[in-house]
Amino acid sequence: MARREIEIIRYDRIQGLNMFMDTVDYRTPHQHDELELIWNLSGTLHVGSMGERIVLQPGSIILINQEVIHEFQGGEGGATFLCMQLDISRFRSEKTPRQILFDASLPEKYLSEEEMARIRQDILSLFQAYLEEAADYEIYCSSMAGLIFYRLLRAMPHHEESLQEAGERIQRSQRMQRLLDYVDQGYMHKIRLSDFAALEGRSMGYLSHQIRETLNQSFQEYVTSVRLNAACQMIHEDRGKLLDICYACGFSDYRYFVKAFRQRFSMTPEEYRNSPQAGRDRSRNHRSLHSLEHIYSPRESLSLLESGMVPTAL
Repeated sequence: MARREIEIIRYDRIQGLNMFMDTVDYRTPHQHDELELIWNLSGTLHVGSMGERIVLQPGSIILINQEVIHEFQGGEGGATFLCMQLDISRFRSEKTPRQILFDASLPEKYLSEEEMARIRQDILSLFQAYLEEAADYEIYCSSMAGLIFYRLLRAMPHHEESLQEAGERIQRSQRMQRLLDYVDQGYMHKIRLSDFAALEGRSMGYLSHQIRETLNQSFQEYVTSVRLNAACQMIHEDRGKLLDICYACGFSDYRYFVKAFRQRFSMTPEEYRNSPQAGRDRSRNHRSLHSLEHIYSPRESLSLLESGMVPTAL
């Protein structure tokens, strides 16, 4: 059954607003309907989006537009970040029904250090109220989320899409989503871009260009990445011999599997199985073969706030 890497946001607390802390080793390409604000707290976070790869150091914030495919890769030891996902359609009126998109992703290029400090403090205050759920906290959180969005909107370049532009963008995004699903369904077997091109009625050249532009890698490189993630998950779960794992993940040659694994992780599958990294990975959660991360519970998040994990001086 195909996975749906359109991230479904469930608003358990406040409609249109979702916040959480996450330590991530990797999260492969996915998308969602909300504007996403990522505040990196510790470690190095690599964000791939629209053919770009941005490296976030602790303290940096990045904005990711709604319905844009993106991926996360943590540095050595992973990266911990605070995430705010906001449905900005709640701020549209009948007079301005168009979709708002940011033309830049890094607020620190447009805001002063003082303004960035205020944004971080606002996010921190919002997150604490979001977790504590005091009386009437929904009103405070909704207001603060709107204020943060307003400040970013006033400072950063953005534009409003026409209905036609939005339709074309969504169509491209949906095609890429079908490609991701197609790989999910077939990575364990021989899989070819030409077959997907025939299903879509598109040329190989057109799709190769779109894949490279969106994922910053070729079709075959993405398939290999998914297979290696699947292998890591099976090794993590101790599911049989390495040779069996190799074939179960779609590799037809064990020597190529070892070579690809070494290129990706700087160790062989056998070394990985016995390494401290594998032990660390067991402290993370494979929500699917597309992620290795630990999403903190509200109680854990509050403990991290109290411990100073989110310093306001960043």
